[in-house]
Amino acid sequence: MSCNIDEVIRSYICKHKWILDVGSGSGSFIKRLLNICNSHIYVVGVDINEDRLRKAKTIITDHLVDLITCDASNLPVRSESIDNVTLFLTLHEIEENLIDNVLSEIRRVMRVNGTLFFVDKFLFNSSSPNEELTLLTEEAYHKALEYVEGVKLWGLRNPDEYINKFKDQGFTLILNCTAQGRYIDGKTFINNWGKDTMRLLKLIKDEQKKEKLNELVNRIRIIGNKYGYGPAKLLVAILCKLVK
Repeated sequence: MSCNIDEVIRSYICKHKWILDVGSGSGSFIKRLLNICNSHIYVVGVDINEDRLRKAKTIITDHLVDLITCDASNLPVRSESIDNVTLFLTLHEIEENLIDNVLSEIRRVMRVNGTLFFVDKFLFNSSSPNEELTLLTEEAYHKALEYVEGVKLWGLRNPDEYINKFKDQGFTLILNCTAQGRYIDGKTFINNWGKDTMRLLKLIKDEQKKEKLNELVNRIRIIGNKYGYGPAKLLVAILCKLVK
């Protein structure tokens, strides 16, 4: 079933007052939330990257929002104090060995009958080069991070893997649908993609791994320049904490 992300937000999130956004990054999703809900919400955004949160402060200037630098596997939030938690394009970027801890922490801070709003890219059989690019860019960055820092992220998963992971942590599925991200033309994609990946690529010491990743990066550039990027396929889910 396909759905509209903004409509899901209006139906399930805007009715809540207290919202915790996990993995806020530079704040674009928080700003989207505030615009959709007409500012009738109070958002606390958390991210492990302080520089990104500093950028978020520059784009969220006309709303009351608290931004906290922290590890999502150890949230500085009282138990059962949050109506709604949002995870927007975040879960696949969490370290593999921390996934269960992060979801356990999210469930801890949620009130009974609170909801978790989840959106993320997922694995699929692409039917066009521009669709395939949405998967290749993630693969390149994740490999670069692992090669340089030894960090293995959870990465993109099949829809059932995401949902089953939530169920294993005690969440109940309320809504499950798919949506599409936006298409990015080739010129815009080439001008904006790959800063972190390229920075890491230069730091790889293993020449064989460096060459292999460089081949993937070149492939991404060729596809992106010719076909553009996306739209990415997105899994959208509403999950609930029903019992203590």
